[in-house]
Amino acid sequence: FPYFGTVLLTYAASFGYPLLLAGLVLLLTLLLKRGGIALIVGVIMLFGLGILSSIIIVLAWGSGSALFLKAYALFNPSFVLQLYYGTFGLLYVDGILWAPSFPEVLLYIGGCYAIVASVFAVGYVYFERRLEV
Repeated sequence: FPYFGTVLLTYAASFGYPLLLAGLVLLLTLLLKRGGIALIVGVIMLFGLGILSSIIIVLAWGSGSALFLKAYALFNPSFVLQLYYGTFGLLYVDGILWAPSFPEVLLYIGGCYAIVASVFAVGYVYFERRLEV
């Protein structure tokens, strides 16, 4: 398996946003105590990411700063992995393509999973203390 590490890295990057979304839906379900509303909000957030990514790319082009792209990559690490492998060839900011290095890719993936872990931890603490189970 010569590309096994690349496959694992791709899976790790791809599962970051769905796990974050699942944690947010779980937390919203715990807060509202209704699953239907949380599910609808989760579907809206899932489709909203596609719209948000287009808006963020336009903002990055308009402002000339890669800050918007970096903030977006923190919540969707597959984006930074795509930039690392060069699949977004037309994404230029200040005339220079934002090409993250491999350690940056790992940091963005780790940052996303840290956010996911904190969302699940907040849900666990809320479940333990507020629902008194």
